[in-house]
Amino acid sequence: MLYGIFVLLLSGLVHVWSAAVVPAAVLMVAAHEALVYWSRKQEMAGSPYFVHDQRGLRILGVIPNTSAANMGLLAGEIIHKVNGVQVRTKAQLHESLQVNPAYCKLEVINLDGQSKFVSNPLFSGQHHQLGIILSPDEKTLTYMEMPDQSTHLWAYLRSSSRQLFSGASKSSKEA
Repeated sequence: MLYGIFVLLLSGLVHVWSAAVVPAAVLMVAAHEALVYWSRKQEMAGSPYFVHDQRGLRILGVIPNTSAANMGLLAGEIIHKVNGVQVRTKAQLHESLQVNPAYCKLEVINLDGQSKFVSNPLFSGQHHQLGIILSPDEKTLTYMEMPDQSTHLWAYLRSSSRQLFSGASKSSKEA
Protein backbone atom coordinates (compact mmCIF):
# COMPACT_ATOMS: atom_id res chain seq x y z
CA MET A 1 0.00 0.00 0.00
CA LEU A 2 2.84 2.35 0.82
CA TYR A 3 4.34 1.63 -2.58
CA GLY A 4 1.06 2.62 -4.26
CA ILE A 5 0.88 5.85 -2.27
CA PHE A 6 4.51 6.60 -3.14
CA VAL A 7 3.86 6.07 -6.87
CA LEU A 8 0.72 8.21 -6.68
CA LEU A 9 2.62 11.05 -4.99
CA LEU A 10 5.43 10.87 -7.55
CA SER A 11 2.98 10.90 -10.44
CA GLY A 12 1.26 13.92 -8.89
CA LEU A 13 4.62 15.65 -8.60
CA VAL A 14 5.37 14.94 -12.27
CA HIS A 15 1.95 16.25 -13.25
CA VAL A 16 2.63 19.54 -11.44
CA TRP A 17 6.35 19.83 -12.22
CA SER A 18 7.33 18.17 -15.51
CA ALA A 19 11.07 18.53 -14.81
CA ALA A 20 10.71 15.73 -12.22
CA VAL A 21 9.96 13.07 -14.84
CA VAL A 22 13.40 11.45 -14.96
CA PRO A 23 14.08 11.48 -11.18
CA ALA A 24 10.54 10.19 -10.54
CA ALA A 25 10.99 7.36 -13.04
CA VAL A 26 14.28 6.36 -11.42
CA LEU A 27 12.72 6.50 -7.95
CA MET A 28 9.74 4.38 -9.07
CA VAL A 29 12.01 1.69 -10.51
CA ALA A 30 14.18 1.75 -7.37
CA ALA A 31 11.11 1.53 -5.12
CA HIS A 32 9.77 -1.39 -7.14
CA GLU A 33 13.07 -3.24 -6.89
CA ALA A 34 13.23 -2.58 -3.14
CA LEU A 35 9.71 -3.99 -2.78
CA VAL A 36 10.62 -7.14 -4.74
CA TYR A 37 13.78 -7.62 -2.67
CA TRP A 38 11.93 -7.11 0.63
CA SER A 39 9.10 -9.48 -0.39
CA ARG A 40 11.52 -12.22 -1.37
CA LYS A 41 13.48 -11.81 1.86
CA GLN A 42 10.25 -12.03 3.91
CA GLU A 43 9.12 -15.15 2.06
CA MET A 44 12.43 -16.95 2.50
CA ALA A 45 12.59 -16.05 6.21
CA GLY A 46 9.12 -17.46 6.95
CA SER A 47 8.24 -21.07 7.56
CA PRO A 48 6.19 -22.99 4.98
CA TYR A 49 2.45 -23.06 5.62
CA PHE A 50 1.33 -26.14 3.70
CA VAL A 51 3.25 -28.82 5.61
CA HIS A 52 2.05 -31.55 7.95
CA ASP A 53 2.66 -31.06 11.66
CA GLN A 54 2.18 -33.01 14.89
CA ARG A 55 -1.57 -32.28 14.82
CA GLY A 56 -2.21 -34.19 11.59
CA LEU A 57 -2.30 -33.95 7.80
CA ARG A 58 -2.73 -30.53 6.18
CA ILE A 59 -5.08 -30.26 3.21
CA LEU A 60 -3.52 -28.62 0.17
CA GLY A 61 -6.69 -28.68 -1.91
CA VAL A 62 -10.18 -30.15 -2.24
CA ILE A 63 -11.47 -31.64 -5.48
CA PRO A 64 -14.96 -30.33 -6.34
CA ASN A 65 -17.96 -32.70 -6.23
CA THR A 66 -16.25 -35.21 -3.93
CA SER A 67 -16.86 -36.40 -0.37
CA ALA A 68 -14.38 -33.83 0.95
CA ALA A 69 -16.21 -31.01 -0.83
CA ASN A 70 -19.55 -32.30 0.49
CA MET A 71 -18.13 -32.28 4.03
CA GLY A 72 -17.02 -28.67 3.60
CA LEU A 73 -13.30 -29.30 3.95
CA LEU A 74 -11.05 -26.39 2.96
CA ALA A 75 -7.44 -25.97 1.89
CA GLY A 76 -5.27 -25.27 4.94
CA GLU A 77 -7.36 -27.30 7.38
CA ILE A 78 -5.74 -30.21 9.24
CA ILE A 79 -7.17 -33.73 9.38
CA HIS A 80 -6.59 -34.70 13.01
CA LYS A 81 -8.59 -37.93 13.38
CA VAL A 82 -10.23 -40.34 10.95
CA ASN A 83 -12.90 -42.67 12.36
CA GLY A 84 -11.64 -41.90 15.87
CA VAL A 85 -7.98 -42.68 15.11
CA GLN A 86 -5.37 -39.91 15.16
CA VAL A 87 -3.49 -39.66 11.86
CA ARG A 88 -0.08 -38.16 11.16
CA THR A 89 0.91 -39.96 7.97
CA LYS A 90 -0.81 -40.81 4.71
CA ALA A 91 -0.50 -44.52 5.54
CA GLN A 92 -2.36 -43.97 8.83
CA LEU A 93 -5.06 -42.08 6.92
CA HIS A 94 -5.59 -45.00 4.51
CA GLU A 95 -5.60 -47.53 7.39
CA SER A 96 -8.15 -45.47 9.32
CA LEU A 97 -10.40 -45.21 6.28
CA GLN A 98 -10.37 -49.03 5.99
CA VAL A 99 -11.70 -49.39 9.57
CA ASN A 100 -15.17 -48.48 8.29
CA PRO A 101 -15.16 -48.44 4.48
CA ALA A 102 -18.85 -47.42 4.30
CA TYR A 103 -18.67 -44.31 6.48
CA CYS A 104 -16.06 -41.67 7.20
CA LYS A 105 -16.00 -39.46 10.30
CA LEU A 106 -13.27 -36.82 10.50
CA GLU A 107 -12.08 -34.52 13.24
CA VAL A 108 -10.61 -31.53 11.45
CA ILE A 109 -8.79 -28.51 12.84
CA ASN A 110 -10.21 -25.58 10.91
CA LEU A 111 -8.44 -22.40 9.83
CA ASP A 112 -9.28 -20.74 13.17
CA GLY A 113 -7.63 -23.58 15.12
CA GLN A 114 -10.95 -25.00 16.34
CA SER A 115 -11.93 -28.66 16.03
CA LYS A 116 -14.86 -29.51 13.83
CA PHE A 117 -16.44 -32.88 13.19
CA VAL A 118 -17.61 -33.84 9.72
CA SER A 119 -18.86 -37.12 8.32
CA ASN A 120 -20.01 -38.58 5.05
CA PRO A 121 -21.10 -42.00 3.77
CA LEU A 122 -18.70 -43.62 1.32
CA PHE A 123 -20.12 -45.47 -1.65
CA SER A 124 -18.47 -48.11 -3.79
CA GLY A 125 -16.78 -46.64 -6.82
CA GLN A 126 -16.00 -43.39 -5.02
CA HIS A 127 -12.42 -42.19 -4.96
CA HIS A 128 -10.62 -43.77 -1.99
CA GLN A 129 -8.91 -40.53 -0.93
CA LEU A 130 -12.17 -38.62 -0.34
CA GLY A 131 -11.22 -35.96 -2.87
CA ILE A 132 -8.52 -34.28 -0.81
CA ILE A 133 -5.07 -33.32 -1.98
CA LEU A 134 -2.69 -33.51 0.94
CA SER A 135 0.35 -31.33 1.41
CA PRO A 136 3.60 -32.97 0.33
CA ASP A 137 5.65 -34.83 2.92
CA GLU A 138 9.26 -35.98 3.09
CA LYS A 139 8.44 -38.98 0.86
CA THR A 140 7.14 -36.83 -1.99
CA LEU A 141 9.32 -37.23 -5.06
CA THR A 142 8.12 -34.19 -7.00
CA TYR A 143 8.68 -30.68 -5.76
CA MET A 144 9.51 -27.21 -7.04
CA GLU A 145 12.88 -25.68 -6.35
CA MET A 146 13.13 -21.97 -5.80
CA PRO A 147 15.41 -20.48 -8.45
CA ASP A 148 18.79 -19.31 -7.22
CA GLN A 149 18.94 -16.45 -9.66
CA SER A 150 17.02 -13.33 -8.85
CA THR A 151 14.01 -12.48 -10.96
CA HIS A 152 14.00 -8.77 -10.36
CA LEU A 153 14.78 -6.09 -12.91
CA TRP A 154 18.38 -5.41 -11.83
CA ALA A 155 19.39 -9.05 -12.37
CA TYR A 156 17.64 -9.06 -15.74
CA LEU A 157 19.44 -5.91 -16.85
CA ARG A 158 22.80 -7.30 -15.72
CA SER A 159 22.31 -10.57 -17.61
CA SER A 160 21.06 -8.73 -20.70
CA SER A 161 24.05 -6.41 -20.69
CA ARG A 162 26.42 -9.38 -20.37
CA GLN A 163 24.78 -11.04 -23.35
CA LEU A 164 24.86 -7.80 -25.31
CA PHE A 165 28.55 -7.16 -24.65
CA SER A 166 29.56 -10.79 -25.19
CA GLY A 167 27.67 -10.75 -28.51
CA ALA A 168 29.37 -7.46 -29.48
CA SER A 169 32.83 -8.85 -28.74
CA LYS A 170 32.10 -11.95 -30.86
CA SER A 171 30.95 -9.76 -33.77
CA SER A 172 34.05 -7.58 -33.59
CA LYS A 173 36.30 -10.66 -33.57
CA GLU A 174 34.56 -12.06 -36.65
CA ALA A 175 35.01 -8.80 -38.63
